[in-house]
Amino acid sequence: MEARASIEGRSTALDGALVERAAATALLAGALDAAQEGSGSVVVLEGGHGTGRSALVELACALARDRKVELLTAVGRETEGDVPLGVALQLFEPRMLAAAAAERERLMAGTASAAKPLFAAGPPVAMTEPGAAVVHGLFRLAANMAASVPLALVVDDADLADQPSLRYLLYLAGRVEGLPIVLVISTGSAAHRGGEGDHIMRGILAGPAARRVGAEPLSAEGTASWLRASFFPDAHNELCAAVHEVTRGNPALIHEVGRRLAEEGLDPAAEAARRVRRGLPVAEVAEAARRRARVVGAAALDLMEAAALLGPDANVRRGAGLAGLDLGHAAKLSDRLATAGLLSGGDRLTFVHPVVEASVLHTRPAGERAAAHHEAARLLADDGAEAERVAGHLLSATRGGSAWVVDALCAGASSALARADADLAVLMLRRALEEPPSAASRARVLLELGRAEAVAGEPGAMTRVAEAIERIPAADGRARSALDTGHALVALSRHDDAAAVFELGLRELEEDQSELGGMLSAAQFTVLMLRTEPTHAVPGTAEPSSPRAEGPADRALLAQQSLEAALRGEPCDGVRELATVALDRGGLLEDCTADGVAYYLAVAALV
Repeated sequence: MEARASIEGRSTALDGALVERAAATALLAGALDAAQEGSGSVVVLEGGHGTGRSALVELACALARDRKVELLTAVGRETEGDVPLGVALQLFEPRMLAAAAAERERLMAGTASAAKPLFAAGPPVAMTEPGAAVVHGLFRLAANMAASVPLALVVDDADLADQPSLRYLLYLAGRVEGLPIVLVISTGSAAHRGGEGDHIMRGILAGPAARRVGAEPLSAEGTASWLRASFFPDAHNELCAAVHEVTRGNPALIHEVGRRLAEEGLDPAAEAARRVRRGLPVAEVAEAARRRARVVGAAALDLMEAAALLGPDANVRRGAGLAGLDLGHAAKLSDRLATAGLLSGGDRLTFVHPVVEASVLHTRPAGERAAAHHEAARLLADDGAEAERVAGHLLSATRGGSAWVVDALCAGASSALARADADLAVLMLRRALEEPPSAASRARVLLELGRAEAVAGEPGAMTRVAEAIERIPAADGRARSALDTGHALVALSRHDDAAAVFELGLRELEEDQSELGGMLSAAQFTVLMLRTEPTHAVPGTAEPSSPRAEGPADRALLAQQSLEAALRGEPCDGVRELATVALDRGGLLEDCTADGVAYYLAVAALV
């Protein structure tokens, strides 16, 4: 029958798999067995989008056929909600049209005749809101059918049915207990239209004959069983865990992710697990989510797209700003998207299923997505968000030669380095070079990138540092950058690289005895110390006949000389005098930055 095919053709992509559905299977089988003994009931299959309700409906149909129970089916559709008795006609019309004249007379006998005009030959009857007689006539029609053979009426997505059909189902549900009739309906918690339809559906669920069972998301073990029973017989535990994390056990999403992985031909172990956790986009998942959002409204789709792009930074206010919506309207749309099973609800615009978020984001056109990332970065910056959050969006934003973008990426890289995430810092600084920076800023960005690459252990870091220092126009600027970079390299125990950088700085100030020269000299001495055995000779500096500390350069040189003297084994009094003058009642400590070295020279001499 056509109506039956409308259910059997709506595969939920589970391919007949009924993992962790034993309770629902037992309830359906028991209800059908009881109907064969003359005791009717209502079985309500509940669950959100993609949880496998339709698979359970298909199971109900298969069980009914196995038991030779007459089966009539229908499907509720959002687009047909305004067709009076549309679902009821799906149930009965194919059966009535196929019946011979004598059988039709038997089925329409008694008060069932009130429904006879619905099945009359010829042009369709103009449908209006049916009266009580028609509703009762449809009930009697079902009872007449069941008089000769038990009857199963199966309605998928009943919460999307038109209200007159819902009123008929409510009327039937209250009267099936003494009849050999099973009414099976599936309903999703996320699709109710509200109003009278919801009221009627609640009446069906609360009826004395109703037996409810949920199509719950699969457990981690269930997800693994499903994957191994479908695409990956030898699926690694790590892959199964990753798929469960991003799908939250939703069977339809598990299927789509598994199918996508199979299409890509990935090793079903670590490689596939990493791919899934990084955010595997699935076009079919994205399109299904967009269809559900469009049902809520075009603005709801815009808000969902904004939520996917903002990611962990998404809340109603930011989503409204990015989507160009009024805050109050956005808050209402957030609630409706939660009702549709797409978002979790509340102020945070969090997706229920991570794979849906990844799919919605990455199937957006690339140019449009890049422009939106730039807009999101601006929005977050204006909102006082952390530098890394802002820079994270700029990684994927349109390149436009913006000084603001370069500065924001450098700020994000600095924050990442402070957290010891050098790889992320390198990524952000390389993106800053692509923006690109102005000619005046390029040396600064190159130098920051070189330092980050050094922290990350990149082999070309020193080449980058040398290039950056050469681009700095002023000699003292080049020397200062060499000093700062060398200090950073010392902190990383990259002493050879630090020595080379300090040498670059000293060449810039070869005859200069300024403060900067003194600090470079002391820093170079420290590095040479760290590279040389203590018993070996170390290049020294001429000692003043009367040590004085008149500024940072003097203090740094005296600190160097104090340690030189200690290493040469000179008298303690002389070493102590040099170190004490160098320390200068805390002056040397004030001179040094966190990664400076002169202070440690003087302290080491005293030890």
